[in-house]
Amino acid sequence: MGQWVRFSEFDATNERRVAKVKDFLDKNELALSDDVELFVTASEEGEMVACGGISGKILKCVAVTPRLRGQRFVLKVIDELLAAAKKRGQEELFLFSAPKNKEYFESHGFKLIESSGNEVLLMENSDNLTHYKASLRQKRVEGNVIGSAVLCDSPLQEKEMALIRQASKQCDWLHIFIVCEDGSHSSERTEVLTQNLAGFSNITVHENSEYLISKATFPTYFIKDQDHISALHAELDVKIFKRHIAPTLGITHRFIGCESDVNEAYNTLMKRILPQSWEDAPSVEVVQLG
Repeated sequence: MGQWVRFSEFDATNERRVAKVKDFLDKNELALSDDVELFVTASEEGEMVACGGISGKILKCVAVTPRLRGQRFVLKVIDELLAAAKKRGQEELFLFSAPKNKEYFESHGFKLIESSGNEVLLMENSDNLTHYKASLRQKRVEGNVIGSAVLCDSPLQEKEMALIRQASKQCDWLHIFIVCEDGSHSSERTEVLTQNLAGFSNITVHENSEYLISKATFPTYFIKDQDHISALHAELDVKIFKRHIAPTLGITHRFIGCESDVNEAYNTLMKRILPQSWEDAPSVEVVQLG
């Protein structure tokens, strides 16, 4: 790498420069996320050699030209993204990384949230997870059978309502988590679902959070096997639920069959991981409904 690498930043309204980022990502067999708000690029003698973006609180679309890979240049790109985010007053960030970079990011103030398949780490540079768990703790209800289920934020279908009724009858209390597939947070949509479930006396509805990872937020730039991405995403999601969410709320059961966009592979993964007893995460029984 020469000494004339120049970094620059611009927002998504600069269509000409965004188009160049898209071309660069295309050449590196990567896709441009249409929700990126801010870009950072590196150029050498007028040629783009790296790029990265910020979408909400998440670092995305990070790519390095093949001849500079293996030189830890990607970490320099991350540095520039962190600096750009800080200038915008956006200091609470999440990133997904390969495990080999864990110590580097820890030295930059990031903390491990969870790992997946010894291939992906999810980290954050704030105490948001601690605050999130504190907010969950306020909604904890004691009982012998504390259930949980996940719903997408689309309108409830009669089949889903029937499954929820089934689950609620088997629980002292049932926690329902809303997942927005676009990664957004909508109090209005949560309120609509809460009203739809108002007839139940033992249900708490939880709004979507950063710790319920949607497919929209899960990046893939450092995973070579694209067919493996869904499995990594699912494992990360299940392990965060098991290690952080379930113990905080005292959840003993996870009901499956309510989710409208979950495949059998995800259910199989839950059946394998959730019943395990970890030192910091008790067993959660998985119950198939329907």
